[in-house]
Amino acid sequence: MSMVLTQDYLDAPQKQALTAFAKQAGRSVSDVMDRLTDISALRTQIGELSVQQREVRGVMLEQQRELAEVRGQLQALIQIQGQASRGSK
Repeated sequence: MSMVLTQDYLDAPQKQALTAFAKQAGRSVSDVMDRLTDISALRTQIGELSVQQREVRGVMLEQQRELAEVRGQLQALIQIQGQASRGSK
């Protein structure tokens, strides 16, 4: 993986808090920033997956409704055929 130089703008209190957090965690500021970027990207992916999951659930529910309708129609057809075969005897 190639590294890309980026620049983040922080005000003084943000920089101090980030530096203090990094020191407390025993990590470099760059590492903390990388991890924060990764977390942000993962949150975005989770959001996108949640939307996709809702869409898939909607499709599945629609398919279940259609299947129930087909089953009902099949049962009705079987009953009609049964009645017709009894009536022709």
